[in-house]
Amino acid sequence: MKKLTPRIITVALLLFVSFTKLSAQSTNSTSFQGVWELTQLASNNSETRVVVPGILKVFDAGGKFFNLRVTQYGSLINHKGNYVVNNADTYSEIIKNEAEDVKYSLAGKTYKLRYKFSDDKMLLVLKGILEGKEGVKSVEFTEVWKRVDAK
Repeated sequence: MKKLTPRIITVALLLFVSFTKLSAQSTNSTSFQGVWELTQLASNNSETRVVVPGILKVFDAGGKFFNLRVTQYGSLINHKGNYVVNNADTYSEIIKNEAEDVKYSLAGKTYKLRYKFSDDKMLLVLKGILEGKEGVKSVEFTEVWKRVDAK
């Protein structure tokens, strides 16, 4: 009986940690879900600048996302794929497809990004590094996304 008790405790602790981690991932994933509009961008430690309207990021409940650019000439999905919340500070975008005219090497890669939500979950700050395609340098960036309100 004494040998069984440590095993039961170990199994119980492992189950608790697993459920806690799954619960935390689910909660963080829920915070991402929705449509976000890019409002500010800084790259390679430059000054933050306001961007042109119409750059959107959409996260769904199934772990998929895409970035969409809306212009007066039409709309274009820049890239799309899956996302996974790693922990309370980082998530990964697994890029499946990219537009032909992008300067950065996205498709087929996984990008680990740092994230932070505002207290009201209406702003999302992302930080990361994108690899450049041949002849284009990699870029370190900080983006501020505002949740598109459904009101």
